[in-house]
Amino acid sequence: DRLARSYNPETAITIDTNVGDATTRGVELEVGSKPLRGFSAYASLAYTKSKIKSNLQFGASDIRPTAGKEFPDVPNWLAGASIQYASGAFYATLQAKYTGKRFSTLTNDDQVGGYTTADLNLGYRFPPSFFMKNAIIRMSVSNLFDKDYLALNAGSGSLFTVNATGTGASSPNFYVGAPRFASLSFATEF
Repeated sequence: DRLARSYNPETAITIDTNVGDATTRGVELEVGSKPLRGFSAYASLAYTKSKIKSNLQFGASDIRPTAGKEFPDVPNWLAGASIQYASGAFYATLQAKYTGKRFSTLTNDDQVGGYTTADLNLGYRFPPSFFMKNAIIRMSVSNLFDKDYLALNAGSGSLFTVNATGTGASSPNFYVGAPRFASLSFATEF
């Protein structure tokens, strides 16, 4: 049996629902390189297929068609890639992540599209001095190209509805993905 947390905006109640038997199968591939002239790379690809095995029954006549549907917020495809460069005290990393489309309801009558984001990280390690050890300055830019995207995950778990159309329908709740964000930090030991 698999539990799902769903939110009903009309009642403002979040409940855990037993959606019955479910299977999740998939494959993950990863490849990475050793540094060559300061450069190294990494890539990953994952395929996941989930399946709910039975319909969801709320009452004698209230049966929602979930049998054979995919579990919400489980994209079929995830991919990532990064390239790193390090030379002496300087390092840089550029990485991208793809999240495929995924359903936002248990009956699969609504879905949210896939998206790709990229991040950039730069850093410089200062040589030791008489008052600083392991000093480093870092600059990071998340969502480098300011990609707009929607997410179902609230950080503490996915929130989705049973169905977006038909009997007992309610609209799924989405979170707007974080916009571009840049940060600069300095750390040292004394």
